[in-house]
Amino acid sequence: MVKKILIVEDDQVMRSLYIDLLTAEGFSVDTAVDGEEAYTKLSTASYDLVLLDYLLPKLNGDMVLAKLSKEHPEISRPRVLFITNYDKVQADKYIGNLGYSYFVKSDLTPENFVKKIKEFISI
Repeated sequence: MVKKILIVEDDQVMRSLYIDLLTAEGFSVDTAVDGEEAYTKLSTASYDLVLLDYLLPKLNGDMVLAKLSKEHPEISRPRVLFITNYDKVQADKYIGNLGYSYFVKSDLTPENFVKKIKEFISI
């Protein structure tokens, strides 16, 4: 069964790279460019994994999840892997405390990105 991934990334270059890498590996990929679009898609569709940028236009990644939980408690919590440009100290402060996993974009090569996604989605 093909795994469906939602990529929420406002940077066009990074979004295109993620799409190319994940579709080449056989994943079904959907995208959102800001927090409002991510919220709408998560409210109406189901995903095996959400790659969620932390800093987004309109709603930050944590705000998307909080709004989804508050306004749609019937929807089960999606599996989320935050993606960020924060350094590890900032990421631990803002994302680590939320109870979600994350990776720092600049720390991964394309090959490591794919490997991390495959490992995370198979958990």
